[in-house]
Amino acid sequence: MRSRELSPLRILLPVLLIVFGAESAVMLVLAALPPGFPWLGESLLDATMLAIVSSPFLYWFVIKPFRMTAATESTKFSNLLEAAPEGIIGVAEDGRIRFVNAQAETLFGYSREQLLGQPVESLIPQRLVEGHVKKRETYLRAPRTRPMGAGAELYGRKKDGTEFPVDVSLSYVETQEGPLVLSIVRDITDRKQVEQTLRDAKEAAEVANVAKSTFLANMSHEIRTPMNGIMGMMELVLDTELDSEQREYLNMAKLSADSLLSLINDILDYSKIEARKLEIEAIEFNLGDNLGDTLKALSLRAHQKGLELAYDLQPDVPDALVGDPGRLRQIIVNLAGNAIKFTEKGEVVVHVQADSRTDDDIELHFTIVDTGIGIPAEKQSAIFEAFTQADGSMSRTYGGTGLGLTISSRLAGFMRGRIWVESEVGMGSRFHFTARFWVTEATGKNHCAQGFQDFA
Repeated sequence: MRSRELSPLRILLPVLLIVFGAESAVMLVLAALPPGFPWLGESLLDATMLAIVSSPFLYWFVIKPFRMTAATESTKFSNLLEAAPEGIIGVAEDGRIRFVNAQAETLFGYSREQLLGQPVESLIPQRLVEGHVKKRETYLRAPRTRPMGAGAELYGRKKDGTEFPVDVSLSYVETQEGPLVLSIVRDITDRKQVEQTLRDAKEAAEVANVAKSTFLANMSHEIRTPMNGIMGMMELVLDTELDSEQREYLNMAKLSADSLLSLINDILDYSKIEARKLEIEAIEFNLGDNLGDTLKALSLRAHQKGLELAYDLQPDVPDALVGDPGRLRQIIVNLAGNAIKFTEKGEVVVHVQADSRTDDDIELHFTIVDTGIGIPAEKQSAIFEAFTQADGSMSRTYGGTGLGLTISSRLAGFMRGRIWVESEVGMGSRFHFTARFWVTEATGKNHCAQGFQDFA
């Protein structure tokens, strides 16, 4: 993109022709003037002669320095484009290449002479040419500086036919030779290789994680089987005649076995979730019976701490549902069990209401309310992460692995719902979760006349 420098003669000749033309016009005017106006003609003649005399000075001291400055700036601009570390290609509105820099020659393997005047589509893989022509026409209707093909994979084609991924930025500039679209082309082959390496590493890590979870699930299952046998034998021994000391020892052993089995079950479920092997069943069940049986299993723990344990089932909630009663029970046991664990006095109540309903399914909203120690606001999002508790000292004081809420959160998601908490330190907590169930034809109302059942 070089500016064409005009010689002094090419500048001066038109100026002189204009001046001499003006002088001739003045002479004609003088001849046409009536007597009495000689001063006007003389003034015009003097002005014309002054213009003739000053025209060389006008060129040398005004026009030429201006043109030299413009030429210098143009040269600087061209040198900057030439030295750019990225390939730059100037394309005219007809789609032909008018400018290339040295890096563009290196990038595509062509010499400058081979590229100038050629269609820019010669640098694009054949399968992309048709689409590029349409996009180029679209760009020229509203040209502006922007990336090319945002979100799309772009490729260039070298002289030997090799394709390579590129990033392209477009700018529209006016030049002495007409408007050009400057395409700044970057070879991103190295970047793509790094991205692919990262993807491969991520996939390998995921495969390894699934394998680890599968192994953990299998091991947990193998451990749980003999644990059930041990617990069964302890139950049988407890049914025999024992003195008070023997019964105390066996009860302690059974309590430890129950805790160990609970831990194994949590690990088994978590590993199944991580290995994507956990399945949600769709079977008919009675919500009221399921909820009542679940809380009855927790009533002894609540009674031992002097807590009131109850549930409130709203009258518009149907009893007959289709879903996974086992996983629903698991979530309630985790949440209500935690509520009992962290509550020293007061009550734990499970509320159930219908949030929304269609002809085929219903979304139920469960709320487990306690009067326990509460959870700090900054810890409320973290407690749903695996192996996390609101306070590290809690595992020593209250026990637990920190998996229960993680599992409950995942299970709620599997049942097309979600889980969240509202809490204030010292004021108790309200754990919410939603789940969707299919409704059956036997959509009877719940069997509790007042919708409230107390287990205290």
